[in-house]
Amino acid sequence: MDLQAKIKVTPNCAVFTRNYQQHLEDAIKKNPRQPITFRSYLKWTSAELAVKTHSFCKIYFVPGEEKLVQYEAILEEVLLEPQADNPKTKELLTNCLESTQEEGLWEKEDGEVGVQTLYVISHCRKLTSPFMQTELIKLSDDRPIDENFIRSYALVYEWNKFN
Repeated sequence: MDLQAKIKVTPNCAVFTRNYQQHLEDAIKKNPRQPITFRSYLKWTSAELAVKTHSFCKIYFVPGEEKLVQYEAILEEVLLEPQADNPKTKELLTNCLESTQEEGLWEKEDGEVGVQTLYVISHCRKLTSPFMQTELIKLSDDRPIDENFIRSYALVYEWNKFN
């Protein structure tokens, strides 16, 4: 079964990604229901499909280059290829953290947009019992996330501490 088909029949799919510790700390201080928009320089195509299919999914964060999953949230929306003049893009950018508000779409000198994905989370919280990223199982091949995984994100199954 290919990844797209697997996403559609797996209600407990989730996203694994990295972000800056300070952004995650700022996010947990917000009202849990307040949407917070983050950016990625890669296209989160499979994450977009997961959210469109299941309305939302969990998202797990490792700060920086660490290997411990320390935060989780709800991934509520994914917008691919945001454009500065698009009303939806403008709306989502109003939900950025104060510390990232001025980043825009990471426009380059030639006007090209660096951001390929805007993703919106809510209910961000720090885990009382962090766990190793290698405990997450990738949806694509049913194998654990590698301890040296550095890509932007991966679709995984929701973590279950009893696995």
